[in-house]
Amino acid sequence: MSRKTILIVEDNYDNRAIYAAILGRAGYHVVEGRNGVEGVGLAIEHRPDLIIMDLSMPLLDGWGAIAALRDDARTASIPVLALSAHVVLDGDYRRSQEAGFAAYLTKPIEPKDVLHEIVSRIGPARPEPMVEQEG
Repeated sequence: MSRKTILIVEDNYDNRAIYAAILGRAGYHVVEGRNGVEGVGLAIEHRPDLIIMDLSMPLLDGWGAIAALRDDARTASIPVLALSAHVVLDGDYRRSQEAGFAAYLTKPIEPKDVLHEIVSRIGPARPEPMVEQEG
């Protein structure tokens, strides 16, 4: 059984390392990108099951990256969780939904809460084995 892949696109090394460690321990295959340009390229290359995307990054921010992902048929349907350290304004949630994000999460957020969001959207890292019923 193959593991599900999560792409983490985050310019802060410490944040990326924490999420990667938690998700790796949960059994997911983790791919890491440092900015939006890298993230879009990695999404096309790896076709992850889900993407965690910081909104404030160099070269291409999360808003630009989600637009590029949604415009490409190869990545258009991948769920993307937005991560933001900015104060949440009234229109942020609506704007994130309109942009195509599956969820808008604010930092600081406990890694276990990020894991819960992932599992609730794509399930555990590996499919549950089929158990044959005796009959």
